[in-house]
Amino acid sequence: MALLNDNEVRDSRPERDAHVHVLVVDDNEGDFYLIKSLLEHAMDTAYEVSWARSVAEGFSAVGRVDPDICIVDYKIGAESGLDLIARLAASHPTLPTVLLTGQANHEIDVAAMRAGASDFLEKSRFDSQLLDRTFRYAIEQKRHERHLAALVERDDLTGLYNRAGFSEKLAAALAVADRTERMLAVLFLDLDRFKHVNDSLGHAAGDALLRAVGQRLVRCCRSTDVIARMGGDEFAIVATHLKNASGAGHLAEKILSAIAQPFDLSGHAVHVGVSIGVTTYPDDVGNADQLLMNADMALYRAKEDGRNRYVLFDAEMDLAAKARRRTESDLHHAIANDEFFLEYQPIVDARTGRLASLEALVRWDHSDGVRYPGSFIEIAETSNLIGPLGEWILHEACRTAARWASEGPGPMPVAINLSAAQLAMPNLLSSIQLSLAETGLPPNLLELEITESVMIPNLEGGQQVLKRLREMGVRVSIDDFGTGYTALKVLRDLPVDKLKIDRSFVAEITSPRAMPPIVKAVAEIGSSFGLEVVAEGVETAD
Repeated sequence: MALLNDNEVRDSRPERDAHVHVLVVDDNEGDFYLIKSLLEHAMDTAYEVSWARSVAEGFSAVGRVDPDICIVDYKIGAESGLDLIARLAASHPTLPTVLLTGQANHEIDVAAMRAGASDFLEKSRFDSQLLDRTFRYAIEQKRHERHLAALVERDDLTGLYNRAGFSEKLAAALAVADRTERMLAVLFLDLDRFKHVNDSLGHAAGDALLRAVGQRLVRCCRSTDVIARMGGDEFAIVATHLKNASGAGHLAEKILSAIAQPFDLSGHAVHVGVSIGVTTYPDDVGNADQLLMNADMALYRAKEDGRNRYVLFDAEMDLAAKARRRTESDLHHAIANDEFFLEYQPIVDARTGRLASLEALVRWDHSDGVRYPGSFIEIAETSNLIGPLGEWILHEACRTAARWASEGPGPMPVAINLSAAQLAMPNLLSSIQLSLAETGLPPNLLELEITESVMIPNLEGGQQVLKRLREMGVRVSIDDFGTGYTALKVLRDLPVDKLKIDRSFVAEITSPRAMPPIVKAVAEIGSSFGLEVVAEGVETAD
């Protein structure tokens, strides 16, 4: 291989504003010296010129001398310069290349562009000024392309990688890990209580918080790690060159500690937590997509376990996720094929022993046996199936209660449960009005139950919905009271008719004289606010 550098000539020329290294790949020594001589007279740029005589030498020289631009002759011995340009475009996509031709030819021009060349020059027509302009333009064009590529793979808000950029970097990191037999980890993060910040301080504060979180993550990680904002308040990290799996745990603990420190958002001290799912490679096998799924499953478990913690992926999570996906698929089929039915639990007046109302409880007539709500309602909520399922429950309960009122034992109030997802649906009120109108059920015979844990996070919007329901004549109760954190002032302002004591407290009653204090307290609270009180889970005479 021949790489010729004329240091004497370069040292005698005046100072230039920029330094550009040019690699000439041409089997004609005269072309090399002509290009070199012309570039010596460039006004604003200091050029260093190297020479390779063949395609193989040229490709090797690119990796060796790291040129800023490469000019390639159309014919290099028996080989085509277009082949070299195509190889360079694939292996060194940020390197600008210019094709050198003996004469102008439209077909060669098009072929050069398709191969990946930035421009082409006709040998008999270029001079010092044109050569200099062509090189500077090609270099600037590549710089602009790199900038656009960076924008495509970067998150506008935080400057971190976005989901597309992260996926590409993760795939590359896996290839490196395979070659070097090193371990890496993928961490999936989700902020706790981020929605509260957006709702209470506004979206500008939420954006500021996301930027601040991104900065703290950068400080927690090494320069070789990859950090991305995946969307919303979700982040992901590829931690590379780990010695063992415990290194991933140490990083997760470091992040938990960093995020736990208060954030100053325009004078407001804001506290948030973070839930983290962690998977390690090659301990957890799979490609980039599978590892992301693993980390996401571990993140889901971290949230289930109480949030503000990290959880390592294990194979049982994958089995649970597959079962969950099967249930979701079965739910779609069940809704389409009317596989649900309602059973009604009696609510009895403790003073008279008479039936006061009924609570509608959904059951799933599954091929494996009857399934109860605990096995599928949460999946329905997270898979956007709670809407159609909830509408069916509402309409069926109203239809049955209306039939009782007109044909059966007489008017009997019926209660149904509302989930958090249903409470947030914009069409909830219209759906209730439609069911009442179509079935002819008087609104006072319908009662909607909302759990304390659902109501409080959606307090402001939920109060408006409850107010409208009361105006319609529908009764409202708070279910599972005592398990959440409803303040008495909040309870006083909520437009509700009834409190239901959670069955976990009722189960502690062993005799009429052994009444748990919290049961007495809830009964007294309900009485003081003029609310009915219902005890759930009464199973024995005591």
